[in-house]
Amino acid sequence: MLVLMIITVPAVLLGLVFLIVPGLLLMTIWLYAFLLVVDRGMGVFDSLNASQTYTCLRFGTHFLISTVTFGLVAGASFIPYVGWAVSCLISPLCWLVVVIAYRRQTQFE
Repeated sequence: MLVLMIITVPAVLLGLVFLIVPGLLLMTIWLYAFLLVVDRGMGVFDSLNASQTYTCLRFGTHFLISTVTFGLVAGASFIPYVGWAVSCLISPLCWLVVVIAYRRQTQFE
């Protein structure tokens, strides 16, 4: 799990820093990588490939999910004085949305 985090987090952050679209694309493609490691016990690169396969099936929907959840968490952090607390409250709800989308994507396997 740590290796997966070391690979995905810097790549997504660099994509977001230089141009927002590449970061959002990487975030979308690797949306389910952590869930695949936990749920199916996949390795790092297997989970990245499987996540890409799942998200490419309905890319628009997954792009919308990753963009909205990122926007909620990042946007909440800009609220003066209490942004970090609001972001901490919203973050688990956003993960819940991602888990529900993952369960619906993989329910027939």
